[in-house]
Amino acid sequence: MSVHDDIFPKQQHPGYVQTEWAAGWGYAVIGFGSAARMLTEQRKRMHASVDQIGLAVFYLQRHRVELVLKQALVDLHEDPTAVAKLGHKLEDLWRRVGEVVRAIDPKHWQILDDECGEFVATMHRADEGSFSYRYPIDRAGAESKRAPFIDLDALDRHADNFQNAIEGYTDWLAESEREAQQ
Repeated sequence: MSVHDDIFPKQQHPGYVQTEWAAGWGYAVIGFGSAARMLTEQRKRMHASVDQIGLAVFYLQRHRVELVLKQALVDLHEDPTAVAKLGHKLEDLWRRVGEVVRAIDPKHWQILDDECGEFVATMHRADEGSFSYRYPIDRAGAESKRAPFIDLDALDRHADNFQNAIEGYTDWLAESEREAQQ
């Protein structure tokens, strides 16, 4: 059996990941958020390696935020291909979400920005290009800048609150649109 066939079997089995059930940004959000939460909850069992695993947890949470923003843009009727081309900078994604939501209702944007803006800005400053917590150096060879400490519980709590606020808004908006069409 080839390595490829061993890793990517052709037959379904209950122990295999079924990627068809993980299509789209929304399901990726669930996966990255759940993985980060499981690692956060198990950190005491990691002992000294919690420091290295903590970097991976931060990356998972940061990527989760990026995916939430991209899914929100798709939910707000932005073209998925255009959304994919927006890149990895949370600040740019947040700005685009703001443009779209402000066009719907500036008050809605003010509420979302008041509730989530500080978190997005914090995550953006911590890792502007989705690079610092994945690699020890940047593309120019400079050491990645990282905060000296991370409270994984606080990170998980704020990421959950962010996800719930954004998904709550897009769900509410979708329901309002459905009701208006009836």
